[in-house]
Amino acid sequence: MGSNSRKAVGWCWGIAAMLLGVVVVWAMELPPSPSSFIDLPAATQQSLQSQGEGDALSPGTDGLPLPRCRKALGSRTIVILGDLSPTNAASTQYVKDAVRQVNLLSPDAVFTVGNLVNGLTRSGQEYARQVMAVRGELDRLNMPWYPCVGRRDVMSGERSSGQGAAEDRRCEELYKNYFGPLYYSAQCGGVHVIVLNSEEGLGKGDTIRDGQLEWLKEDLKGAFELGRKTGERRTEQVVVMVHRPLWREKKSNWSKVHDLLVAFNRKPIVHVEGMGDAVWGGGPKVVAVYAGGTQAYADDGLLDGIQYTVMGATAARIKQDAATEVRGFALVKFDATETQNDAAMHASIIEMGMERGMIVAADVITASERAVLGKIQAIPNDVLGVVGVLEPGAKKNGGGGN
Repeated sequence: MGSNSRKAVGWCWGIAAMLLGVVVVWAMELPPSPSSFIDLPAATQQSLQSQGEGDALSPGTDGLPLPRCRKALGSRTIVILGDLSPTNAASTQYVKDAVRQVNLLSPDAVFTVGNLVNGLTRSGQEYARQVMAVRGELDRLNMPWYPCVGRRDVMSGERSSGQGAAEDRRCEELYKNYFGPLYYSAQCGGVHVIVLNSEEGLGKGDTIRDGQLEWLKEDLKGAFELGRKTGERRTEQVVVMVHRPLWREKKSNWSKVHDLLVAFNRKPIVHVEGMGDAVWGGGPKVVAVYAGGTQAYADDGLLDGIQYTVMGATAARIKQDAATEVRGFALVKFDATETQNDAAMHASIIEMGMERGMIVAADVITASERAVLGKIQAIPNDVLGVVGVLEPGAKKNGGGGN
């Protein structure tokens, strides 16, 4: 073999070794295979009625089993937490404060609107560490709490030029293992709560896919049938949770979801002879949709009789001027009535991060007011003459800045 041939062979081996090294480093940086959790902490269920009697749960995908909402007659109250991430140095204390306040309020159940962890990581160990930290706080709640998929909860930190993060579903599998199903419904007395997944595109898409839409259609059918019942198992109100407010996104297919909700509300319940459990009048109603993802609270108003609300941050850092934001959580009471037509929902916001907590009306910031605030916040601080911003109640020598 000539010297030129030997050089060519050596060059080829060098390139091959370099490529192999790149592949090995890439593989080491990514989360472990979702089929193996040998080197990760074990997932644990919530202790509250995990295996006991309670109202129905209907998972749309596989995932860690969730607790059942405790059975009780009469009105029901739920709490809805806003985004917990992205975090800053004050976020852990905000979560602790929220848990303490919610336990004092003692609702029947707690729901979330996603972004439970910072995520966006290539390390399965780091993802597990974040989960254990937030669950260590939320599991201190004295009532069941329910997760919702957020962008950061399932989107990996992979930024390769190949399939990339849009196809890397390892964090999605970790979410199912550590939190629960990607979408599901939970019955809480007369309140039927549907938790949807806006992140099927792992942060890249804005579509609720056909499989989830079919599941939603069947779940609504089951809720309607339950609405025909009398007594403690009768559905009166339906509430939807989703991470991103897809109704604001022009290219999303949220209209398909909304159409299903509106059609549900238009279905009457009629008396059929021989059906002793049927009732007169209208059926159960979808009364509200709650989302998160923006860390900017807004009451988006009624759309075809359904209240749309975007939650502000509960523990996430706030990008905007904190003086124009609402940090806290929603407290929603549902009246139990003789007929669904008389059923009422009462929502308010419990503010956090202040010297004293405040209860404010759910329309504290409307969609039109949010639009104006957004324009003001887009003006650079140096133009406004603003030197810096402290959150309400924060001390000059330290505090929960964002």
